[in-house]
Amino acid sequence: MASSICSNSFNVKTYSQVLTDPLLEEIRSLRIVDDFMALADLVPRNLTTTQIEKIQIESQQVEIKKGRVEALKFLLAKTYRPANELKPVSLRELDPKWTIESIKFQTLFNYIEKTWVDLIRKTPKKTKSTLIPLPNPMMIPGSRFKESYYWDSFFAMPTLLKTGRSNIVKMTIDNFLFLVKKYGFVPNGNREYYLSRSQPPFLSQMIRLYIEHQALAAPLDVKTMEWLRKKAYPLVKAEYQKFWMNPKTRYDIKTALNHHYDDLNTPRPERHSTDADEVLAKTFRDARAEAESGKDFTDAFGGEATQVAGVLLNSVLFQVEHDLLWMARLLDKADDARHFEQAAEKRKLSMNTYLWDEKQGGYFDFNLRSNQKGNVLTADIYAPMYVGAASPEQARSLLALLPMLERKGGIASSNISSGKQWDFPYGWAPHHFMSISGLLKYGYINDATRLGEKWVESNLRIYEASTKLIEKIDVVTGSLPEERGDKYPTQEGFLWTNGVVAWVLTDVLGIPLVPLESRKP
Repeated sequence: MASSICSNSFNVKTYSQVLTDPLLEEIRSLRIVDDFMALADLVPRNLTTTQIEKIQIESQQVEIKKGRVEALKFLLAKTYRPANELKPVSLRELDPKWTIESIKFQTLFNYIEKTWVDLIRKTPKKTKSTLIPLPNPMMIPGSRFKESYYWDSFFAMPTLLKTGRSNIVKMTIDNFLFLVKKYGFVPNGNREYYLSRSQPPFLSQMIRLYIEHQALAAPLDVKTMEWLRKKAYPLVKAEYQKFWMNPKTRYDIKTALNHHYDDLNTPRPERHSTDADEVLAKTFRDARAEAESGKDFTDAFGGEATQVAGVLLNSVLFQVEHDLLWMARLLDKADDARHFEQAAEKRKLSMNTYLWDEKQGGYFDFNLRSNQKGNVLTADIYAPMYVGAASPEQARSLLALLPMLERKGGIASSNISSGKQWDFPYGWAPHHFMSISGLLKYGYINDATRLGEKWVESNLRIYEASTKLIEKIDVVTGSLPEERGDKYPTQEGFLWTNGVVAWVLTDVLGIPLVPLESRKP
């Protein structure tokens, strides 16, 4: 059974005033604002003691005349201000550089090219809000998400590399390595309120993707190898060993599988007002752990994400072990290579023992408390194919399950309709990237192509209807999702959608890139 012991790696003293102020917590409890993230990102005004006393007296008068809610609004406006600390980035490589040889999809691709400049920002060297300064420009998802997110960033990288923006990828990786060095892991995002949890660990994949891309043009130079040897490899190895493989938090010794966790057992200060953590999960820690999964929220976790060895997380960690094996061999570290090879084989065996259901022919999350597999079929079943952990026979069984999830617009997050955004009928860029990649890896070219076509067709419809791309879609209609008020509104931007749409167009459907210069008269 998974341990419930806190790792004590998070020091609550690092919390900013906005995360501890009773005023803001009362505003949250009364749901005076829709998005609590806006509260968590505020900056206290620089007030004197006299000014504070005057504001308190004035607020009492407001409460007498107009009630408590209006008094709280008054206090909020007088005590805090929006931060607006992110700065635009001026880099020539962010300018539109490419189009594609497709009349049908050209306008959509051109939109993605023009949007990179809006999704790259930088932090000041010192911040006054919860924003954690980073040494380099960073990718942001867009809309309400005004910080760098861990796994979100990965899904833009294949397209950034293909379109000649490797410098953006390298700077992003170095930002994450900076966070590992400072905190011991990559937080969910670079905000103080994310320092108690992470996200699916894609850092090793980022590093490998970047290095393999560099090696395509020429043999790896001394500078890149020294970066790998002295910085990248030691830090990603440390994150794996000390953070993810900690049996007090995220590693279950009995099953040799991992689960999500959070150091804190309190409501998330950055949640949306529609997210009732006490309803979404059995404990506040479980709600936080589900947020760490990146899939917040889904019925697949049964409300107790701290007790669930997930298919997605363990697939990603299988890939981490293979990436570390690859890096160790590249650096002539034979002992490390043997260790990570054995670790990957051990995890694969555990995945087959606890996650694979022979009767249903698929992978299912495993509850460490009840010792039972879950009964929700999710698009995570293609993650083992994406990382190469499935056997050819298992891959054939997984392909047979595709009709249960595939619809007009692509692949649904799960086969159940719970109202939660990581269940049916919602479809997301990460699931499309991993499922299409997995199908390609096992030779199911036609199925991968069909799924890719559905994904880009859906996003084309959305773009033509709204002139934007969004974070998730409705796969039943293949268009904009219908919002029902039980989740935060679908956000536009949107980093991983842009990246995966462009990747499908160029790498899966094989539509050639064309330099914009060649189209000039």
